[in-house]
Amino acid sequence: MTDCIAEPLTFSRLKRQNVQADFRGGRLTSDGGGFLLREMDRALGSIDAIDACIPDPRNAFFVAHSQQTLLTQRTFGIAPGEICGVGSDAMVQAIPLTTVAAPL
Repeated sequence: MTDCIAEPLTFSRLKRQNVQADFRGGRLTSDGGGFLLREMDRALGSIDAIDACIPDPRNAFFVAHSQQTLLTQRTFGIAPGEICGVGSDAMVQAIPLTTVAAPL
């Protein structure tokens, strides 16, 4: 017999929104692993560490998105299988990715 998780899993808040995973059905997504990746990154500071190691030669006057934001989007885009970045515009519209990669 399978042991089902009855209690919801609570993740870090996204601005004023609570983020939870439960297993009662409703609106479903298979991209929930991104939330676990986000929690791991917050605990370990992986993207911050990578960002600190890579110099950003861009002129700040022309920069719309920080290097850290681009690294975050790329990391959370590659993790679920978007290897080459093709289709990243569509992925940005996906609720799980925008929630996982959003700044706090």
